[in-house]
Amino acid sequence: QGHGPFEFYSDGSFKTPTGRGTWGTVPSPWRKDSLHVKLGSHTYILMFLAEQWSFVAVRCSDEAVSYGELPRPAVPQYRMEF
Repeated sequence: QGHGPFEFYSDGSFKTPTGRGTWGTVPSPWRKDSLHVKLGSHTYILMFLAEQWSFVAVRCSDEAVSYGELPRPAVPQYRMEF
């Protein structure tokens, strides 16, 4: 579970090999690098780490934590700015 590719579209839709969902930003005065993802019956909060190609995902229903990152050849040369 959780193997990509994961595709985020500008209209707020989200696609994985196991299904489709939605995503959006998390309004926060402290973190500007977080997204929410709704996939099936689950909602996740993704918090991107300093390099912006690695993230921690927390499933909201039971607080299960998982980790992810982009494959090394796809690592962007510039940091994401929000």
